[in-house]
Amino acid sequence: MESIGEKLRTAREQRGYSLEQVSRDTNISKRYLTALEEEDFKAFPGEPYLLGFLTNYSDYLGLSSAEMVSLYKNTMLQEQPIPIEELLVKKKSKFPIFAIILVILLAVIGGGVYLLYPSLGSWRERRAAEKAALNREREAAENVFLLKEEVVERSFQEGQIISANVKGVDYTIKLRQIGETVVLEIGDRTVELKGGDIQNLDLDGDADAELKVYIREIDTDNKTTVLRLDRFIQSTIPQSGSQPQGVVALAGDSESPVISVPSVGSTNEASRRRNPQIILESDTPKPFEISAVFRGYCLFRYLVDNQERDERYFHKGETFQLMDIQKEVRLWVSNAGSFKPKIGGVDVDLGRPGEVVTTLVTWVKDEQTERYRLTLVPVY
Repeated sequence: MESIGEKLRTAREQRGYSLEQVSRDTNISKRYLTALEEEDFKAFPGEPYLLGFLTNYSDYLGLSSAEMVSLYKNTMLQEQPIPIEELLVKKKSKFPIFAIILVILLAVIGGGVYLLYPSLGSWRERRAAEKAALNREREAAENVFLLKEEVVERSFQEGQIISANVKGVDYTIKLRQIGETVVLEIGDRTVELKGGDIQNLDLDGDADAELKVYIREIDTDNKTTVLRLDRFIQSTIPQSGSQPQGVVALAGDSESPVISVPSVGSTNEASRRRNPQIILESDTPKPFEISAVFRGYCLFRYLVDNQERDERYFHKGETFQLMDIQKEVRLWVSNAGSFKPKIGGVDVDLGRPGEVVTTLVTWVKDEQTERYRLTLVPVY
């Protein structure tokens, strides 16, 4: 029977994924992925983290996370010592007098029954308590999101916890309530925000904010919200209906004029910086479409005109099409090299294989020429 590590490694190698690619796509550190494949369970800071990473890694590889977690639990239970010595009766040497042997045998059986019942009951209670503790730890791990990236945008459920490390100390943000507003619980403080709000959060109580949270959308029916979490407090996130900020020279023709482009976040890493790209020009903004054939495995998300949002995994050869985009679309791609789209009929290159890219495709007005340009704007 295959072990946990063998199942994970085999599934990954069959799909042709490297540990570096898996780490980028899942936001799980490479050393923890290696620890799972080598079954080095002591490498994890706690079992809740181990179970959470095992669940996410299994789902990513198309394995049943429930079966993998069950296999882990069975493995750990098998390694627990079972008090079977209490069930064993020492073999007595033969004695020529049958009556004495019978008396001794009855005494041993009677004493064994007397001692065994409490032991078995205690053992069952311990096993039941251990199983309940494992279930609680698994639920806790699946409910905790570890914030490791500089900028993250994703959906969260009511009751979920965000864990952020500040100066070596872990701080938690609990999504206490999601309804018409989102209530965040930070230690003994609560913050209430509505859709479109941006709030700087002071996690360690030193009067300086360490994290910016942006409430992008709220789904009151499913008790979920899409949050953008940004460790760069100085970065700017445009609000719906706000005027474009910043003046950026567009990539491409060196003679292209400088026009206003929305500033969507920022980064201190030079390798991540990209220039905006002009896709096409028009006298007036007009609906456009996006189509693509995926060249490899990819997790792809999109948000159309701040209304329609979806995400799914695509495999090599699968096709994708978005029609009648009125104003803008936000794209998130886990493997930019596998996604080579046509936007408005123009071939566009988003990035390298394995690169995680977020970008905004939007109409931008050139104030000098009064014409509009469909522009690819990087999002950090």
